[in-house]
Amino acid sequence: MTDVPPGPGTTHSVAVIGRLLNLTPRHLQRLATDGVIPKAARGRYELVPVVQGYVKYLQDLAAGKGDDARKTATTEYAIERAKKAQRENMKAAGELIPKTEIVAMIQGMFGHCRARLLAIPTKLAPLMDLLETTAEKKDAITEAIYDALQELSQTRAVFEGADGAGGGAGDNRATRRATAAAKPKREKRQRR
Repeated sequence: MTDVPPGPGTTHSVAVIGRLLNLTPRHLQRLATDGVIPKAARGRYELVPVVQGYVKYLQDLAAGKGDDARKTATTEYAIERAKKAQRENMKAAGELIPKTEIVAMIQGMFGHCRARLLAIPTKLAPLMDLLETTAEKKDAITEAIYDALQELSQTRAVFEGADGAGGGAGDNRATRRATAAAKPKREKRQRR
């Protein structure tokens, strides 16, 4: 035998590299998949890069720098599965509402707000001819605006299932629509 190492490009089988590093063929393949050791060709490895990669991997593990990529991937996958299960549980309990339903509810509330505010001129137009002073007209407009704002502040969002029932835990998969339910208006203020 000669003391000269094989030249670059010389490859060895999994069995030879495994015997040299005291690893099973499966463990070698896993290290190659994780990028710890370079693979030259299918089932073939260059000696020097493999030894260097494996030594660096062991040094990193000993120093606490290297974390087994497979364990990290498995942990991340488990975390994602747990998050997905949590979302499903929240959805089943009625605590999680789909984004499209929230958007529909907000659009409905803004539509209600718009309609209520646009009704003010129609409501006040006939009254303006009856009022004589600017102060009276200003008071009437202010009162109408306060009435509208009071009604809108008491508007609440209600999710209803396809059967019309409230959005409880049992109907989380039902199509819900957003509605605005207003409470009775406050009493009108006295005019001066």
